[in-house]
Amino acid sequence: MKRITYFLTLVALMGGLAAQTEKDYSLAKVGKQVDGVFIFVGATPVNPYDVIDIWDVYWNPDDPDKSYKEALTRVRKKYNNVDGIIFEDGNHKKAQLIKFIGREITGGGFKGGDKVSYKEGGKPRYAEIFQLDNTKQKASVKYLNEYGEDKLDNISYEKLTPVNNETFNKYKEQQLEEIKKHQFAIGEKVSWTEGSKLKYGEVVSLNNEKHDAKVKFLDIYGDVKTDNFDYLKLEKADINKYNEFVTSFNIEIEKYKFLVGEQVSWIESKSLKVGEVVGLNNSNHKASIKYLNIYGEEKTTDVGYLEIEKISKDKYLSEKENFSKEIQKYKFTIGEKVNWSKGGMLKKTEIIQCEVISLDDLEHKALVKYKNKDNVEKQEKVPYLELSKTQ
Repeated sequence: MKRITYFLTLVALMGGLAAQTEKDYSLAKVGKQVDGVFIFVGATPVNPYDVIDIWDVYWNPDDPDKSYKEALTRVRKKYNNVDGIIFEDGNHKKAQLIKFIGREITGGGFKGGDKVSYKEGGKPRYAEIFQLDNTKQKASVKYLNEYGEDKLDNISYEKLTPVNNETFNKYKEQQLEEIKKHQFAIGEKVSWTEGSKLKYGEVVSLNNEKHDAKVKFLDIYGDVKTDNFDYLKLEKADINKYNEFVTSFNIEIEKYKFLVGEQVSWIESKSLKVGEVVGLNNSNHKASIKYLNIYGEEKTTDVGYLEIEKISKDKYLSEKENFSKEIQKYKFTIGEKVNWSKGGMLKKTEIIQCEVISLDDLEHKALVKYKNKDNVEKQEKVPYLELSKTQ
């Protein structure tokens, strides 16, 4: 009777165990992995975990993947040890950031959160390990770029060098100081180098996505201009140096501010010219100048402001008098004896004694008569500039 009782008890126990191990068909794999982080929507992970933080998040029902990406971007700026995100409430606007208990991946002698360095463009870059991929033998590392933004990079284990916290923190302090040098505010005075010259201006707008600052400044003509500069090409300007520059630059600008009737000089074909301003074109920064040419004729020409120099009335009259003497060298009269410097590209210059027969002031040529080597009289039209008066 005892044996029957034991047998019935054993059957009952086995039946109970069978009932306990029966499959639960309500279970499903509901988590998905996005960039190495598990995502759970309206579900709870089976494996034990710790909650690191709870955040309000933006949920886009038309584009859940976008919601995941936005949440991950925010998470990575603060935490490097998040294994999963649970969008928990009915509207999925609350998210638990979780870490699975006992899940710590190591690889290449590294683990998440380790500080490392590696070479980038020949320079050392310091970073923190965010995730390890032992299949590819690579680590996803988080670093701060030159604009102060958190960035991710994938680096082979073999290229990474462990760094202690003291060295890492010291480098980061120095980096943050350097980053501050290139963080600007609207209205701030800045400087930059253009060629070999230092320029100054004022920030009028900022584009943090493109890391561009729009800066207004004065050009050499005194016109207000704007240009876009990468933050790294700008420096914060010392206000005293900025004011000194503005004062000296305004003096330079005044050199190229002209008035109609003003006497000026410029260089043309290596010769100094003088004249009088008769018109100004500020659009193309050119002045119309009245002057005398070598034949003593009044002409006008357009010259760029930067090529012109203001001169005193005394200097203008002095240069004009000297030039008048030069003009007289090419003023001839009919019957005048002259020397003709006859030459050519392949011939040696020959001095021929001539007599002026007639003058053509339109073409600036004189008809002269002379005798050739055979003592035969010849006539020829010769440019004034090839003739010279005899002593």
